[in-house]
Amino acid sequence: MKIVLETPRLFLREITVEDAESVYLLNHDPDVIKYTGDNAFESIEAAKSFINNYDQYKKYGFGRWAVIEKLTSNFIGWKKTVSI
Repeated sequence: MKIVLETPRLFLREITVEDAESVYLLNHDPDVIKYTGDNAFESIEAAKSFINNYDQYKKYGFGRWAVIEKLTSNFIGWKKTVSI
């Protein structure tokens, strides 16, 4: 697990296949995807496939980061990274 940013309450890390259910649930929420432009995943397996094929970290050195609450270790969202 590669942590890319840490605050007193949160850390950001690369998304892993273990996050598939959380990614699926977040991406399945219409109030979330209306801001991301993504299509909802059809299943947790589709989210796993997306994660397994996600090549942005290798290609560019950055990508979508998992946002994790330190106190509970809960996945609470993701952060899309953009280059400037």
